Amino acid sequence: MTLHPDLVRARLEEIARVMAELGKYRGTGADALRQDMSLRWIVERGILAGAGLVFDVADHVLASVFSEYPDSYEASLTALRDHAVVSGPLYDRIHGLGHVRNLLAHDYVKIDMDLLAQHLEDMLSLLPDVCAELDAWLTSRGDPA
Repeated sequence: MTLHPDLVRARLEEIARVMAELGKYRGTGADALRQDMSLRWIVERGILAGAGLVFDVADHVLASVFSEYPDSYEASLTALRDHAVVSGPLYDRIHGLGHVRNLLAHDYVKIDMDLLAQHLEDMLSLLPDVCAELDAWLTSRGDPA
């Protein structure tokens, strides 16, 4: 498999669009999420979309550059750190995103609105840094924007 920087950058651009949309709901509290199902669905879907894009990029990079196919979302994040695609400090912040994604996608347990509100804020601070590090990694490989 060959790395396709244009594919990665297209995903990073879509993450920026997801952040812009989620940013409209910055500061939304748990009470608002409890009271407004449409709002809750918007926030849940935005978080899922952002996480899905991160994992899509991770899968492509790991498979095409490192011939690795991790068996879980969290293993993908660990592999990104281990291959210096993302930094240790960013990994410390992004670790657990697979769990959040699975909770939202599969509703393994009742979704806690306090945690959902916190995940919204976390994603809004995390995703720009993920995009910046992934873009820097691509550029360091000689794959200019």
